[in-house]
Amino acid sequence: MKILLLLSACIVSAASQCPNTQEAFHRYLMCIKGKLDGDYGNFESELQADERKAIDTCFASSLPSGQAQHRCVLSVRELEHHAWSKNGPMRDCALCLTFANAAIKALHQTSEGEIECIRTSLIHSLTKEASFCLQRTQGATFTALSNFPDLDEASFPHKDKIVKTTSDFIMAHSRLTFCSKRNPQFAAATSACMTKPFPGFLSKHCDAAASCSRAIPSNCAASVSSARAAACQCIAQGRAGLQKRVQNIGAIIRRAVAAGGSADQCVEDVSNSLVTPSNNWVQVIDGIIHKCVRKATPLSLESLFKVGCRKALTGKDGEAAKLDAGFDFLGSLVDAIADRAERFCDGAHCH
Repeated sequence: MKILLLLSACIVSAASQCPNTQEAFHRYLMCIKGKLDGDYGNFESELQADERKAIDTCFASSLPSGQAQHRCVLSVRELEHHAWSKNGPMRDCALCLTFANAAIKALHQTSEGEIECIRTSLIHSLTKEASFCLQRTQGATFTALSNFPDLDEASFPHKDKIVKTTSDFIMAHSRLTFCSKRNPQFAAATSACMTKPFPGFLSKHCDAAASCSRAIPSNCAASVSSARAAACQCIAQGRAGLQKRVQNIGAIIRRAVAAGGSADQCVEDVSNSLVTPSNNWVQVIDGIIHKCVRKATPLSLESLFKVGCRKALTGKDGEAAKLDAGFDFLGSLVDAIADRAERFCDGAHCH
């Protein structure tokens, strides 16, 4: 909280020297978008190659080396299988695989218009989370993220690369979640490494951010830098909060099983856990499916929760535990999209 208050003070002070911080910040975002639009394929290639190198650097490749290095285990060889394949983290949950493959198909294997509709709608809801945080810390008039540009507008010709990058992201986060439940210290060390895994990590992205920063008028540089820091912190908080809610779904279902409650009550409890001050995420995601996917689909979050609660309440074959992998996938998939939107933040790896 103290950090946020200091950031707020910096923005207020610097804003007196900059005629319109929000407009200058938006121009910075549009500059980043211009860089991506002009060379999207090479930016995506860097993202894919460097993320794999980061996994190879930060994760151990075997259990013995994991114990020796105090790291979580994920070998690059495992990344050859998609995170939503029968060889991935959801291999024991048929329902999870069905939903995951439908989600990936909707996000990456439909028409350009449908994919853009899903992506921009999700980003709008994700930036609403961050905007709520910003308005609490910067004031109700600070709406710098309300017209957030589509940084991935030029992505459609490169969707096969994006599928691989997304799969790697989900595999790494799934393994970190698994590892954190068994050895939190190893998970913390691995996660810290992934923020700055090696010199030159995402250097093309860092150069783009630096170039756009230099283009900011000198009288607005300090205020835009402070606004960007606050925005990036709020986006990170929003991502972490949503991840925590999604990862807690399994625990909510297990409590419903232990209490001997009804499937309807279980679904209601799960749905309520995904309501934030900014979004009702069940309504958001199901609304996006209804609005953006032309071919009718029986799959929705509500239907997933209904089937999941019913299966868990049967008490057979540890159904509740199996569903955890599916909810972890859901959280990681949304987080992968948010991670792309956060590329305007020059992280620790850029310094």
